[in-house]
Amino acid sequence: MSKIHNHDVGSPLSGIKLLDVGCGGGLLSEPLGRLGAAVTGIDPLEDNIRTAEQHKSFDPVLDKRVQYRNCSLEDMVEHGMESYDAVVASEVVEHANDLESFIQSCLQVLKPGGSLFITTINKTQLSYLFGILLAEKVMALVPEGTHDWDKFIAPVELERLLESSKSFK
Repeated sequence: MSKIHNHDVGSPLSGIKLLDVGCGGGLLSEPLGRLGAAVTGIDPLEDNIRTAEQHKSFDPVLDKRVQYRNCSLEDMVEHGMESYDAVVASEVVEHANDLESFIQSCLQVLKPGGSLFITTINKTQLSYLFGILLAEKVMALVPEGTHDWDKFIAPVELERLLESSKSFK
């Protein structure tokens, strides 16, 4: 296998220690592990971790690359300050009770110079229509009450919070 900048072409994340916050059933943790990252997926819901572990068992390559823990981000802060090269928080900030504290916790587990990746539902009328009315109330794709419109955030507001974070600079 050829290498580019000390990384296998098929494993571009080799050597990267990554935390997947709110990993759910492992939908993002597993592909990141297949790309070579050492992934720790955390979720406060035990059922999510059970599902992730069961799904991971179908791919032996992931056994050593992806680990799941039933815990909160705050638990990780207590035990893992500046431990990760990257933190991924995909579709979880809209569930955080205190977004500023959540961001601070993400930054605390990052190594100096690490990267924080956040994806979230934009706060628009369309996201209310599809994310709450359609997905929760009409089609019941997710349990009613999964999303709280007041916790949705516009990208510009998230960017402002990140820029104002003293640890982010």
